[in-house]
Amino acid sequence: MHPIFPGLTALASLLAAPAALAQSDGCSPTTAYAVRGEIVGLKDRTGRLLVELFAPTDDGFLKGDTRSQEHPTALRRLWIAPPASGPVTLCLAAPAAGRYALLVTHDRDGTQKFSVGKDGLALPGNTHLGRHRPQLMETLISVDANSRPLTLRMQYLKGLAGFAPASDQ
Repeated sequence: MHPIFPGLTALASLLAAPAALAQSDGCSPTTAYAVRGEIVGLKDRTGRLLVELFAPTDDGFLKGDTRSQEHPTALRRLWIAPPASGPVTLCLAAPAAGRYALLVTHDRDGTQKFSVGKDGLALPGNTHLGRHRPQLMETLISVDANSRPLTLRMQYLKGLAGFAPASDQ
């Protein structure tokens, strides 16, 4: 366990995602209820991005996710390979209109496990994580037929200050 970031080390153990269970829940422009937007601030274009949509409850959000088919914690998952250049857009179908928790992780080394020192994450809004684990309230979004596109800014470890966007060095 990393002594300085115990909460983020715990997050790392919860974000492991076996490839066999990864879902593709992309959508089309005509999908009625979806999370649409752009992921900005990537440190590089390596690995893959994982976009996850959770129920808006503490009992489902990042709680010992075994990612089993019988008891999945995330409602929807979308793996995105970052393009070599240009914007990284996302479209993730939601089960229905409503409130959800949203989290994006950047698996830079392809291990399918969150590495505090290498990988990044993004939350809706402008929340700076610093040294704390993402809280449910920081990740909530509303999805309906008129949802506006989101801008999700990636954050990476910046020494003892914790996680911050690349522009905040």
